Amino acid sequence: MQRAHYHHGDLRQALLEVGLELIAERGPDGFTLREAARRIGVSHSAPYRHFADKDALLIAIAEAGFTELHRLGRAASDLAGDDPRARLRAFGEAYLRFAAEHPSQYRVMFGRAISKPTPALREAGDLAFGLLEAQVAEVLGRVDVHDLAMAVMAGVHGLAMLALDGMLDEHGERSRFAALSEVMLSLLDAGLASAGPGAGTSSRVSPAQTR
Repeated sequence: MQRAHYHHGDLRQALLEVGLELIAERGPDGFTLREAARRIGVSHSAPYRHFADKDALLIAIAEAGFTELHRLGRAASDLAGDDPRARLRAFGEAYLRFAAEHPSQYRVMFGRAISKPTPALREAGDLAFGLLEAQVAEVLGRVDVHDLAMAVMAGVHGLAMLALDGMLDEHGERSRFAALSEVMLSLLDAGLASAGPGAGTSSRVSPAQTR
């Protein structure tokens, strides 16, 4: 059966959604564009109007994820007001919430399924990380904070992956992730508060480049 949104001509969006479904079921390496086309109900050649191959579809899924992560992080920070620490914490909460609500997309964004990231994908990743870096800079009142921003990123990413891999809720207690998120963000906040004036310098490397 063809999907309703495809009848409106949005095959590209249908492929993105079906791609995420197949990733959730089989992982990024466990499906083909041919299968995506069959699930939507279009010809096997139809996906190639939008994506040269499956890797191009995965790149589009990851790029959309980074763009959405940036949007959600910006919105959460703006709602938190003018206090830099509150804004950074709101970004962290939005990040962890995104990972929990979009596990398949998150795995593509930070996994190894994409062999050759495009400039557009790197730009989207840099935009999301740049927001985090800017907020760490606001908290500390200086600009040389790349290492510290990467440390914050490592903390929230590590917690997100533990949750996605089922390492936290041994008894199905989903509240465990929320509780540990609170602990993690409090530790990061305390760590930044005690960061010395010389911490945080390095050459720039964004998460989208560490594949």
